[in-house]
Amino acid sequence: MDSSLEINWLIQLGDGMAADGSQYLDRCNTVNYDSERNQVIALLEASSPSLRPESYSDDVKLGADILILKISKSGKIQDAYNINNDKANQVINGIDFPEMFYLSYNSGLYKDGSYIFGVQSFGFRT
Repeated sequence: MDSSLEINWLIQLGDGMAADGSQYLDRCNTVNYDSERNQVIALLEASSPSLRPESYSDDVKLGADILILKISKSGKIQDAYNINNDKANQVINGIDFPEMFYLSYNSGLYKDGSYIFGVQSFGFRT
């Protein structure tokens, strides 16, 4: 979107429906702009196999990952980072971590070379 609020491009990602008929839940929760690099930064919650590494175990595949996309002003994806919730659904030092972390809406920003974002979850037990 430009300064006159015109949409210049649209990127569609994800796999839509799974083989069992269920729907993958891929969501873009935050869009921000890095003025130093002239890039759009998008943070997605990704569950589609095409947006995640193939090497996941079946347990890890049940959750969703955080996907950071760096996009040029013309709409070309320039780089992407996958943050997986590999330690979700485990007990570490007596803390029972929840099965899923959810990327909070509009909670991300890029500042001084760092990506900062918030997640939410439920089910912590000690």
